[in-house]
Amino acid sequence: MGATQFRLLCTLGLREHHRLLDFGCGSLRAGRLFLPYLLPGPYHGLEPNRWLIEDAVEHEIGADLLRIKRPVLLHHDTFSCKEFGTGFDYLLAQSIFSHCGPDLVARVLGEFAACMGGDAIAAVTFLHTADPAAECRDAGWIYPRSVHYQPTTIAALLRDAGFPGTA
Repeated sequence: MGATQFRLLCTLGLREHHRLLDFGCGSLRAGRLFLPYLLPGPYHGLEPNRWLIEDAVEHEIGADLLRIKRPVLLHHDTFSCKEFGTGFDYLLAQSIFSHCGPDLVARVLGEFAACMGGDAIAAVTFLHTADPAAECRDAGWIYPRSVHYQPTTIAALLRDAGFPGTA
């Protein structure tokens, strides 16, 4: 999956100088590919489970790569990306919204909209349903259960968060 995420963002125009937010970076399954590719500094990862990042550094990428590439890795569960203090050219959120109630999706999309540059691209995943009765109505973080949304609901959440092209 990390390779798929890397290929997707590169196909969408990600280059070595772009600032990337890997939202829910977990065990750095995509980060282990983005870190060598990006220049020092522009990789930013947010993960609520500190141990996942620490385990990835110890077993996957090594402390030397962190020292050389100087990523900014934060671990908290507020779902806020403002602590990075920068805007992003690309945002990646793989398998995050498939575990979030609509209240949390709206909050996170609002965070994304606030920290994206003018031409930024957000690559996020949702699980779709055509059945209104199967759509998520629960609140908050719903992990490990997966939840689904109708495309019209996703469009409304994006529009309400202020994403361009969703009016």
